[in-house]
Amino acid sequence: MIQRMNSQQNLQTIEHAIRCAALTGCSSLEEVAQTLRVSPRSLQRTLMENGTTFSLIVERYKRQTAFQLLLREEMSISEIAVRVGYTDTSNFGRAFRKWTGQTPRKWRENLSGDLNCGAANRRSRD
Repeated sequence: MIQRMNSQQNLQTIEHAIRCAALTGCSSLEEVAQTLRVSPRSLQRTLMENGTTFSLIVERYKRQTAFQLLLREEMSISEIAVRVGYTDTSNFGRAFRKWTGQTPRKWRENLSGDLNCGAANRRSRD
């Protein structure tokens, strides 16, 4: 299926399949390859030709999803960890610190402070 498309279309198709698989809890390279009806080796080769790997795409998806969910203050950090695919909140915390240099809670607090500060600055100018 992916061999007949150009390189950019291949990558977009693969990334979409990985995101869909991650949402359903099936995010192994073998499962995604089966969904795309290619061998795992062909999938790896296509990714390599596009300068990426399966793990990098999965990690980027988890990071983007984590950032989006952390904006929703009604969700707890442990709920976000599970939604992003971590069974242990501490593993999510370690991954998040690797991405940002801070804990998810601290990142959320800083963001909240920035938003409140921006609102206060707008009110003072009015």
